[in-house]
Amino acid sequence: MISPVSPLMTAYQADALNLLSQLQQLKDRIKVLDAEAKDVQKQLAIAFAAGDLDDYKDPDQPNTIRHDDSVFVFCPGRITYDFQSCADVLEKERALKEAKEISIALGIAAKKQGNAFWSVKN
Repeated sequence: MISPVSPLMTAYQADALNLLSQLQQLKDRIKVLDAEAKDVQKQLAIAFAAGDLDDYKDPDQPNTIRHDDSVFVFCPGRITYDFQSCADVLEKERALKEAKEISIALGIAAKKQGNAFWSVKN
């Protein structure tokens, strides 16, 4: 492995390593921004529930707020179900998993490739 300061490094290698550094910085900033956004959304949910935004609600869509030429929609969250106590559902899930594994092993399941991306770990 060539070190980042090696005189043997080509300009292309240096550019590629620079791109990796840029990606690391961007991913770090995204983590910070995601945490800040989550905190602001939590505070907004409290304000929304308290009625602090009632004067700004769309009369036809009570979860919609219009402010600064933007539309904000409060989404209370998706309802999910826990089937851990439903033996018949668990058995069918196990059977489906087994059927999928067999289809893959036999080569009859179509393979789909997802979009390429870079993972960054510190």
